[in-house]
Amino acid sequence: MASWCKLGLLLLLQSLSSSAAAAGSISLSVGESITGNRTLVSEGGKFELGFFSPAGDSNYYVGIWYKKIPVQTVIWVMNRDRPVSDPSSSELTLAPDGKLVLLLNENQQKRPVWSSASHARTSNGPVVAALLDSGNLVLRGRQPGNSSEVMWQSFEHPTDTLVPGGWVGLNKSSGAYQ
Repeated sequence: MASWCKLGLLLLLQSLSSSAAAAGSISLSVGESITGNRTLVSEGGKFELGFFSPAGDSNYYVGIWYKKIPVQTVIWVMNRDRPVSDPSSSELTLAPDGKLVLLLNENQQKRPVWSSASHARTSNGPVVAALLDSGNLVLRGRQPGNSSEVMWQSFEHPTDTLVPGGWVGLNKSSGAYQ
């Protein structure tokens, strides 16, 4: 009888850890996506990326916020100029070409709302999107010799909040501060 109780407890703990992992992944691989209430969580659990709606706003944005602070404190917003109305009909995905893309599903068609395409470098190998414990969302690609290169990162596109380790600099090509 005691062994059945232990087995039941073990199965319960396993299902709880599986559902927690499904709700908050550490990284996105090509073809994977975040939609609805699914999120990416940094490895140490400091930051979380997902869809959110600011108080008093009916629109949704993809952003990064401190995970352990009770009042949601957003540090970076992806689509601040192009919000979506429903996170369950939108998805943030890592496309086969290695670009991070926010898609809106309308009338059985997926329309891009935001993309890292105009900013990202290309990779010859597999690409992964990861949220770091610094709050930086990075796209990393494998290069010849099994080295990893950052192809795009949110810290190069700051919004209105700086975090330790973030930076603001002058883009010599565009003249814009980033």
